[in-house]
Amino acid sequence: MLTSDGFIRILNLLSVGVLVTGMLILWRRSLLSAVQIFGVQSLLLALMAVWIAFYTGAAHLYLIAFLVAAIKAVAIPVLLSRIIRRLDVYTEIEPYIGVATSLLVGAGLVVVAYFVMQPVADATNLPTHNALPLAFAMVLLGLFITVSRKKAVTQILGFLVLENGIFMLAVLATYGVPTIVEIGVFLDLFVGILIMEVLVYRINQTFESVDTHVLDELRG
Repeated sequence: MLTSDGFIRILNLLSVGVLVTGMLILWRRSLLSAVQIFGVQSLLLALMAVWIAFYTGAAHLYLIAFLVAAIKAVAIPVLLSRIIRRLDVYTEIEPYIGVATSLLVGAGLVVVAYFVMQPVADATNLPTHNALPLAFAMVLLGLFITVSRKKAVTQILGFLVLENGIFMLAVLATYGVPTIVEIGVFLDLFVGILIMEVLVYRINQTFESVDTHVLDELRG
């Protein structure tokens, strides 16, 4: 029989794994590698949802886990990889903030998330409360990736990491929002990525670049 301590240990291990993948995305300059790491992160989130469903009996989380695995761990990485290959842009060469500095900022955001969320975690009796600061750290890391990178593809990836953090928070704090809402969110996200693919490709055709810094200079 699964004990509470056993559940918490495995859940914390999965949560740390999700956070590590977020830091790896921040570290990697190779866009294809970053997309693959995002797929691994999404798969870990799906496993987390399955683990919570198994322990709590929240059966709807099994469906949510399947959708996360199918859309975020498989479909979206395939779409993003296709965008990268069509644009022939494989590396984030000069981000707004260098890799070493980004890692330091990322570590600082993890500390900030811990101090912000720890009072909330201490105030709840949920067995998942220890992982809440890590989920909030994922939200902050996703936001930071979005604003610190120049390539439009990497900014899309940052947004997806942020969304993963929000999903992780929802699963840990409430065992998931209603299934119909989650399905709607996943469908909107998938359609949004398809639209982004078309837009990024058109931008590259028109301006011969997907570097948002270059596009900002065109406004002047």
